[in-house]
Amino acid sequence: MRGRLLCLFGLLLSSLSSLFPQTYPRWFLDPGSLGCEGPVVGYTRSSYYRDSSVVLAVRNGYENHARLMETRVSGGQAFWTTEGGTFWLGADFREEYNLLESESAPSRLTVLDSFIDGDLSAALLGLSGCQLENEARRFMVVPASPPAWTESMPSDGGYHYGVGLAPSYFYEVNSWLEAERMARRNIARSLLIEIKALEKSTAREGQQIRGEEVAVTLRNLQVVARWRDVGKQIFYVLVRMPKSH
Repeated sequence: MRGRLLCLFGLLLSSLSSLFPQTYPRWFLDPGSLGCEGPVVGYTRSSYYRDSSVVLAVRNGYENHARLMETRVSGGQAFWTTEGGTFWLGADFREEYNLLESESAPSRLTVLDSFIDGDLSAALLGLSGCQLENEARRFMVVPASPPAWTESMPSDGGYHYGVGLAPSYFYEVNSWLEAERMARRNIARSLLIEIKALEKSTAREGQQIRGEEVAVTLRNLQVVARWRDVGKQIFYVLVRMPKSH
C-alpha cells in the first residue's frame, strides 16, 4: 500500500511539473557560456536545512570535478539480432576517477553560486579567479523547443562531444547525474569500441550476438549545456572533451 502511494505521489509531481514552467539559473542550463575555466556543478537532494544542502552539493561538486579531470570508462554491452529485430541484452560499464583529485579540489575551487528548488540543490564551483556575472545568475525558463544538440551533435573540429539522456527519477538529482554519466559513456564509445560478433545461420533464419567493449580514459571534460524535456520528462546533458588530450 505504501509503495503504491509513493508511486502515485511521484506521478502527481511529474504531472504538476509539466503544467508549470521549470526554471534554473543560466549557469546551470548553459555552463558553456560562462567564460570561466573549469566550472563544475555539484548536486544533491535537498535537506531540511539549506546550509546542509549547499554543503552536500559542494562536496558532490568536488567529486564531479575529479571525474571531469580524468575518468576511466571500461566495460561493454551486448545485442542480439534476429529477423525480428535487434534486442539489447544488457550492459556493464564502470567508471574510475582519481580520489586524490577530489580531495585536493577544495584548495583550487571556490563556490560561485547555489540554488535550491524543491528536492534539488545545486552549487556552481569554479577556479578562484572566475568571476560570475549577474546575467549568469538570472533564472531562465527551460526552452520548450529542444536545442539543436539534442538531435544533432555539434560540428566542432576541436572537441569530441557526447549527449547523455536520463528518465525522470523520483529524485531529480539522480536524473541529472545519470545524464552526465551517460554523456561520458557515449564519448568513450565514440572514441574506441571493440566489436565482437557471433553469427549463426540456418536455411530458415540468421542470428547474431554482438558485443561492444570499451576501455578509454577521458580527460579535461566540460559540461556544456543541460536541457529538460518537461513534457516527456527526459533529462539531457551535453559534454565535450578537447581532441588534443
